[in-house]
Amino acid sequence: LNTRLENVIFHNKIGSQADRVSGIRKISVGIATLLKTDPQLCDQAAELCKTDLTTKVVSEFPELQGIVGGLYSKREGHSEAIYTAVANHYQPITQNDKVPKEMVSTVVAIADRIFTLTSFWEIGEKPSGSKDPFALRRSAIGLIRILIENQLNLQLINLIGKTLSFEKALDLSQFLGERFRIHLIEKGFKHDTLQACLANKTFDDPYTCYQQVEQLEEFRETKLFSQLMDTYRRPNNILTSEENKNKKKYDQKPEVKLFNTNEEKTIFEELQTTEQVVKKMVSENDYRPALKALADLHRSVDTFFENVTINSQDVAQKENRLFLCNKVRNIMHLVARFSELKVVL
Repeated sequence: LNTRLENVIFHNKIGSQADRVSGIRKISVGIATLLKTDPQLCDQAAELCKTDLTTKVVSEFPELQGIVGGLYSKREGHSEAIYTAVANHYQPITQNDKVPKEMVSTVVAIADRIFTLTSFWEIGEKPSGSKDPFALRRSAIGLIRILIENQLNLQLINLIGKTLSFEKALDLSQFLGERFRIHLIEKGFKHDTLQACLANKTFDDPYTCYQQVEQLEEFRETKLFSQLMDTYRRPNNILTSEENKNKKKYDQKPEVKLFNTNEEKTIFEELQTTEQVVKKMVSENDYRPALKALADLHRSVDTFFENVTINSQDVAQKENRLFLCNKVRNIMHLVARFSELKVVL
Protein backbone atom coordinates (compact mmCIF):
# COMPACT_ATOMS: atom_id res chain seq x y z
CA LEU A 1 0.00 0.00 0.00
CA ASN A 2 2.83 2.35 0.79
CA THR A 3 4.12 2.08 -2.77
CA ARG A 4 0.68 3.08 -4.01
CA LEU A 5 0.73 6.09 -1.67
CA GLU A 6 4.09 7.08 -3.19
CA ASN A 7 2.26 7.63 -6.49
CA VAL A 8 -0.31 9.98 -4.97
CA ILE A 9 0.96 13.55 -4.68
CA PHE A 10 0.07 15.42 -1.49
CA HIS A 11 1.66 18.68 -2.67
CA ASN A 12 4.39 19.06 -5.28
CA LYS A 13 6.66 21.01 -2.87
CA ILE A 14 5.96 18.76 0.11
CA GLY A 15 5.91 15.31 -1.47
CA SER A 16 3.70 12.26 -1.85
CA GLN A 17 1.04 10.87 0.50
CA ALA A 18 3.70 8.31 1.56
CA ASP A 19 5.94 11.20 2.66
CA ARG A 20 2.97 12.69 4.50
CA VAL A 21 2.29 9.40 6.31
CA SER A 22 5.93 9.07 7.29
CA GLY A 23 5.81 12.61 8.77
CA ILE A 24 2.55 11.92 10.64
CA ARG A 25 3.97 8.68 12.06
CA LYS A 26 7.05 10.42 13.42
CA ILE A 27 4.97 13.19 15.05
CA SER A 28 2.44 10.65 16.42
CA VAL A 29 5.12 8.72 18.27
CA GLY A 30 6.44 11.95 19.83
CA ILE A 31 2.96 13.10 20.91
CA ALA A 32 2.03 9.64 22.22
CA THR A 33 5.08 9.76 24.49
CA LEU A 34 4.18 13.27 25.73
CA LEU A 35 0.56 12.28 26.39
CA LYS A 36 1.57 8.96 27.99
CA THR A 37 -0.28 6.74 25.54
CA ASP A 38 0.95 3.71 23.55
CA PRO A 39 3.41 4.98 20.87
CA GLN A 40 3.30 1.67 18.97
CA LEU A 41 -0.49 1.73 18.58
CA CYS A 42 -0.36 5.38 17.49
CA ASP A 43 2.37 4.57 14.97
CA GLN A 44 0.32 1.69 13.48
CA ALA A 45 -2.79 3.87 13.24
CA ALA A 46 -0.78 6.70 11.64
CA GLU A 47 0.73 4.25 9.14
CA LEU A 48 -2.76 3.25 7.97
CA CYS A 49 -4.47 6.66 8.26
CA LYS A 50 -4.20 7.68 4.58
CA THR A 51 -4.24 4.29 2.82
CA ASP A 52 -7.86 4.71 1.65
CA LEU A 53 -6.72 7.63 -0.55
CA THR A 54 -5.54 5.00 -3.05
CA THR A 55 -9.01 3.37 -3.30
CA LYS A 56 -11.52 3.97 -6.08
CA VAL A 57 -14.27 4.65 -3.53
CA VAL A 58 -12.43 7.65 -2.02
CA SER A 59 -11.27 8.97 -5.40
CA GLU A 60 -14.94 9.08 -6.43
CA PHE A 61 -16.34 10.15 -3.04
CA PRO A 62 -13.61 12.17 -1.27
CA GLU A 63 -15.97 12.90 1.65
CA LEU A 64 -15.67 9.20 2.60
CA GLN A 65 -11.93 9.45 3.35
CA GLY A 66 -11.26 8.05 6.80
CA ILE A 67 -14.59 6.25 6.96
CA VAL A 68 -13.51 3.85 4.20
CA GLY A 69 -10.06 3.44 5.76
CA GLY A 70 -11.67 2.62 9.11
CA LEU A 71 -13.86 -0.07 7.53
CA TYR A 72 -10.90 -1.62 5.67
CA SER A 73 -8.71 -1.61 8.80
CA LYS A 74 -11.48 -3.27 10.80
CA ARG A 75 -11.91 -5.89 8.09
CA GLU A 76 -8.19 -6.58 8.06
CA GLY A 77 -8.43 -7.47 11.75
CA HIS A 78 -6.80 -4.40 13.31
CA SER A 79 -7.70 -3.51 16.90
CA GLU A 80 -10.58 -1.15 17.67
CA ALA A 81 -8.18 1.62 18.77
CA ILE A 82 -6.50 1.50 15.33
CA TYR A 83 -9.55 1.32 13.04
CA THR A 84 -11.32 4.02 15.09
CA ALA A 85 -8.29 6.28 14.76
CA VAL A 86 -8.17 5.74 10.98
CA ALA A 87 -11.89 6.53 10.73
CA ASN A 88 -11.93 9.56 13.08
CA HIS A 89 -8.62 11.36 12.65
CA TYR A 90 -10.12 13.87 10.18
CA GLN A 91 -12.55 15.11 12.83
CA PRO A 92 -13.56 17.83 13.46
CA ILE A 93 -14.19 18.84 9.85
CA THR A 94 -16.95 21.40 10.42
CA GLN A 95 -17.57 23.77 13.31
CA ASN A 96 -20.29 21.53 14.75
CA ASP A 97 -18.34 18.29 14.39
CA LYS A 98 -17.36 16.39 17.51
CA VAL A 99 -13.64 16.03 18.21
CA PRO A 100 -12.13 12.52 18.44
CA LYS A 101 -12.17 11.29 22.03
CA GLU A 102 -10.20 8.01 22.05
CA MET A 103 -6.54 8.59 22.82
CA VAL A 104 -5.05 6.94 19.71
CA SER A 105 -7.50 8.79 17.42
CA THR A 106 -6.67 12.04 19.21
CA VAL A 107 -2.91 11.59 18.82
CA VAL A 108 -3.17 10.83 15.07
CA ALA A 109 -5.60 13.76 14.56
CA ILE A 110 -3.16 16.15 16.29
CA ALA A 111 -0.16 14.78 14.38
CA ASP A 112 -1.95 15.06 11.03
CA ARG A 113 -2.72 18.75 11.64
CA ILE A 114 0.75 19.56 12.94
CA PHE A 115 2.31 17.90 9.90
CA THR A 116 -0.02 19.84 7.55
CA LEU A 117 0.53 23.23 9.21
CA THR A 118 4.32 22.92 9.56
CA SER A 119 4.73 21.59 5.98
CA PHE A 120 2.82 24.48 4.42
CA TRP A 121 4.60 27.02 6.66
CA GLU A 122 7.93 25.53 5.61
CA ILE A 123 7.19 26.19 1.91
CA GLY A 124 5.68 29.64 2.60
CA GLU A 125 2.13 28.66 1.63
CA LYS A 126 0.08 30.20 4.40
CA PRO A 127 -3.42 31.74 4.28
CA SER A 128 -3.63 35.38 3.21
CA GLY A 129 -6.73 37.53 3.30
CA SER A 130 -9.71 35.40 2.44
CA LYS A 131 -7.55 32.91 0.49
CA ASP A 132 -6.93 29.60 2.24
CA PRO A 133 -6.73 26.97 -0.51
CA PHE A 134 -5.37 24.25 1.80
CA ALA A 135 -7.90 24.89 4.63
CA LEU A 136 -5.10 25.67 7.09
CA ARG A 137 -7.38 27.81 9.25
CA ARG A 138 -9.67 24.82 9.62
CA SER A 139 -6.67 22.62 10.54
CA ALA A 140 -5.60 25.13 13.19
CA ILE A 141 -9.06 25.46 14.75
CA GLY A 142 -9.40 21.65 14.69
CA LEU A 143 -6.08 21.27 16.50
CA ILE A 144 -7.04 23.87 19.14
CA ARG A 145 -10.49 22.34 19.68
CA ILE A 146 -9.08 18.80 20.09
CA LEU A 147 -6.68 20.00 22.81
CA ILE A 148 -9.21 22.15 24.67
CA GLU A 149 -12.15 19.74 24.50
CA ASN A 150 -10.02 16.76 25.54
CA GLN A 151 -8.34 18.88 28.25
CA LEU A 152 -4.85 18.05 27.03
CA ASN A 153 -1.76 20.07 27.84
CA LEU A 154 0.62 20.10 24.91
CA GLN A 155 3.32 22.66 24.23
CA LEU A 156 2.92 23.33 20.54
CA ILE A 157 6.03 25.48 20.16
CA ASN A 158 8.22 22.42 20.91
CA LEU A 159 6.37 20.34 18.32
CA ILE A 160 6.38 22.93 15.55
CA GLY A 161 9.91 24.02 16.41
CA LYS A 162 11.22 20.53 15.61
CA THR A 163 10.80 21.06 11.86
CA LEU A 164 10.61 24.84 11.40
CA SER A 165 13.15 27.62 11.78
CA PHE A 166 12.68 29.86 14.84
CA GLU A 167 11.06 32.66 12.77
CA LYS A 168 8.64 30.33 11.00
CA ALA A 169 7.74 28.54 14.23
CA LEU A 170 7.02 31.91 15.87
CA ASP A 171 4.91 32.98 12.91
CA LEU A 172 2.89 29.74 13.01
CA SER A 173 2.49 30.13 16.76
CA GLN A 174 1.04 33.66 16.21
CA PHE A 175 -1.33 32.27 13.58
CA LEU A 176 -2.52 29.59 16.04
CA GLY A 177 -2.93 32.30 18.72
CA GLU A 178 -5.18 34.29 16.35
CA ARG A 179 -7.29 31.19 15.58
CA PHE A 180 -7.57 30.54 19.33
CA ARG A 181 -8.73 34.13 19.88
CA ILE A 182 -11.34 33.91 17.10
CA HIS A 183 -12.59 30.54 18.35
CA LEU A 184 -13.05 31.84 21.91
CA ILE A 185 -14.71 35.09 20.82
CA GLU A 186 -17.19 33.00 18.85
CA LYS A 187 -17.81 31.06 22.06
CA GLY A 188 -18.71 34.32 23.82
CA PHE A 189 -15.52 35.26 25.68
CA LYS A 190 -14.65 38.97 25.96
CA HIS A 191 -12.01 40.49 23.66
CA ASP A 192 -10.17 42.19 26.51
CA THR A 193 -10.05 39.05 28.70
CA LEU A 194 -8.34 37.30 25.79
CA GLN A 195 -6.01 40.23 25.26
CA ALA A 196 -5.03 40.25 28.96
CA CYS A 197 -4.20 36.55 28.82
CA LEU A 198 -2.46 36.52 25.43
CA ALA A 199 -0.58 39.84 25.53
CA ASN A 200 3.22 39.75 25.48
CA LYS A 201 3.68 36.00 25.30
CA THR A 202 4.12 33.30 22.72
CA PHE A 203 0.94 31.29 22.24
CA ASP A 204 1.87 27.76 23.19
CA ASP A 205 -0.44 25.50 25.20
CA PRO A 206 -4.09 26.04 24.10
CA TYR A 207 -5.72 24.21 27.01
CA THR A 208 -3.68 26.06 29.66
CA CYS A 209 -4.50 29.33 27.94
CA TYR A 210 -8.18 28.39 27.79
CA GLN A 211 -8.23 27.70 31.55
CA GLN A 212 -6.60 31.08 32.20
CA VAL A 213 -9.15 32.93 30.02
CA GLU A 214 -12.12 31.05 31.46
CA GLN A 215 -11.09 31.59 35.09
CA LEU A 216 -10.27 35.28 34.61
CA GLU A 217 -13.62 35.81 32.86
CA GLU A 218 -15.42 34.14 35.80
CA PHE A 219 -13.41 36.20 38.32
CA ARG A 220 -14.49 39.42 36.59
CA GLU A 221 -18.04 38.68 37.74
CA THR A 222 -17.08 38.46 41.44
CA LYS A 223 -17.00 41.18 44.13
CA LEU A 224 -13.24 40.75 44.53
CA PHE A 225 -12.54 41.89 40.98
CA SER A 226 -12.73 45.64 41.75
CA GLN A 227 -10.28 45.13 44.64
CA LEU A 228 -7.93 43.32 42.28
CA MET A 229 -8.07 46.16 39.75
CA ASP A 230 -7.46 48.79 42.48
CA THR A 231 -4.43 46.83 43.66
CA TYR A 232 -3.07 46.86 40.11
CA ARG A 233 -4.03 50.37 39.05
CA ARG A 234 -2.23 52.50 41.65
CA PRO A 235 1.28 51.00 41.40
CA ASN A 236 0.92 50.58 37.62
CA ASN A 237 -0.15 54.21 37.05
CA ILE A 238 2.69 55.64 39.13
CA LEU A 239 5.25 53.36 37.49
CA THR A 240 4.04 54.06 33.96
CA SER A 241 4.12 57.80 34.56
CA GLU A 242 7.67 57.69 36.05
CA GLU A 243 8.92 55.33 33.32
CA ASN A 244 7.60 57.62 30.59
CA LYS A 245 8.95 60.75 32.28
CA ASN A 246 12.44 59.39 33.00
CA LYS A 247 12.67 56.95 30.07
CA LYS A 248 13.88 54.20 32.36
CA LYS A 249 12.65 50.92 33.86
CA TYR A 250 12.33 50.45 37.62
CA ASP A 251 12.84 46.72 37.47
CA GLN A 252 15.42 46.09 40.18
CA LYS A 253 14.81 44.23 43.43
CA PRO A 254 13.72 46.48 46.33
CA GLU A 255 16.46 46.79 48.99
CA VAL A 256 15.26 46.01 52.51
CA LYS A 257 17.94 48.23 54.08
CA LEU A 258 16.39 51.30 52.38
CA PHE A 259 12.95 50.76 53.98
CA ASN A 260 12.26 53.31 56.68
CA THR A 261 8.52 52.76 57.26
CA ASN A 262 6.56 49.79 58.57
CA GLU A 263 4.33 49.93 55.48
CA GLU A 264 7.28 49.24 53.18
CA LYS A 265 8.35 46.24 55.28
CA THR A 266 4.78 44.91 55.49
CA ILE A 267 4.04 45.16 51.78
CA PHE A 268 7.42 43.64 50.89
CA GLU A 269 6.86 40.63 53.18
CA GLU A 270 3.34 40.12 51.85
CA LEU A 271 4.60 40.32 48.26
CA GLN A 272 7.20 37.63 48.96
CA THR A 273 4.51 35.25 50.28
CA THR A 274 1.97 36.09 47.56
CA GLU A 275 4.56 35.58 44.82
CA GLN A 276 5.20 31.99 45.99
CA VAL A 277 1.46 31.24 46.16
CA VAL A 278 0.78 32.75 42.73
CA LYS A 279 3.69 30.94 41.04
CA LYS A 280 2.53 27.61 42.49
CA MET A 281 -1.11 28.15 41.45
CA VAL A 282 -0.19 29.31 37.93
CA SER A 283 2.08 26.28 37.46
CA GLU A 284 -0.97 24.12 38.31
CA ASN A 285 -3.23 26.17 35.97
CA ASP A 286 -5.34 27.05 39.01
CA TYR A 287 -5.97 30.74 38.38
CA ARG A 288 -8.91 31.33 40.76
CA PRO A 289 -6.89 31.17 44.01
CA ALA A 290 -4.08 33.10 42.31
CA LEU A 291 -6.52 35.90 41.40
CA LYS A 292 -7.93 35.87 44.95
CA ALA A 293 -4.41 36.10 46.43
CA LEU A 294 -3.75 39.16 44.24
CA ALA A 295 -7.04 40.78 45.26
CA ASP A 296 -6.08 40.17 48.92
CA LEU A 297 -3.03 42.41 48.46
CA HIS A 298 -5.30 45.47 48.27
CA ARG A 299 -5.15 46.26 52.02
CA SER A 300 -1.38 46.45 52.25
CA VAL A 301 -1.17 48.25 48.87
CA ASP A 302 -3.75 50.85 50.03
CA THR A 303 -2.00 51.34 53.38
CA PHE A 304 1.34 51.71 51.60
CA PHE A 305 0.04 54.44 49.28
CA GLU A 306 -1.79 56.29 52.05
CA ASN A 307 1.20 56.43 54.39
CA VAL A 308 4.28 56.41 52.19
CA THR A 309 5.33 59.22 49.85
CA ILE A 310 6.70 57.69 46.67
CA ASN A 311 8.20 61.01 45.56
CA SER A 312 10.75 61.15 48.37
CA GLN A 313 13.45 63.84 48.24
CA ASP A 314 15.94 61.03 48.71
CA VAL A 315 16.51 59.61 45.17
CA ALA A 316 17.59 56.13 46.35
CA GLN A 317 14.52 55.92 48.59
CA LYS A 318 12.19 57.09 45.82
CA GLU A 319 13.62 54.53 43.38
CA ASN A 320 13.38 51.77 45.97
CA ARG A 321 9.69 52.57 46.44
CA LEU A 322 9.20 52.41 42.68
CA PHE A 323 10.93 49.00 42.73
CA LEU A 324 8.26 47.94 45.24
CA CYS A 325 5.51 49.17 42.87
CA ASN A 326 7.19 47.19 40.10
CA LYS A 327 7.22 44.07 42.26
CA VAL A 328 3.44 44.38 42.73
CA ARG A 329 2.96 44.74 38.97
CA ASN A 330 5.31 41.85 38.11
CA ILE A 331 3.56 39.47 40.48
CA MET A 332 0.21 40.45 38.97
CA HIS A 333 1.56 39.95 35.44
CA LEU A 334 2.29 36.32 36.33
CA VAL A 335 -1.49 35.83 36.03
CA ALA A 336 -2.52 38.32 33.31
CA ARG A 337 -1.84 41.72 31.78
CA PHE A 338 -4.54 43.56 33.75
CA SER A 339 -3.86 46.88 31.96
CA GLU A 340 -5.55 45.32 28.90
CA LEU A 341 -8.89 44.99 30.69
CA LYS A 342 -11.43 47.67 29.81
CA VAL A 343 -13.06 48.36 33.14
CA VAL A 344 -15.68 51.03 33.77
CA LEU A 345 -14.89 52.78 37.03
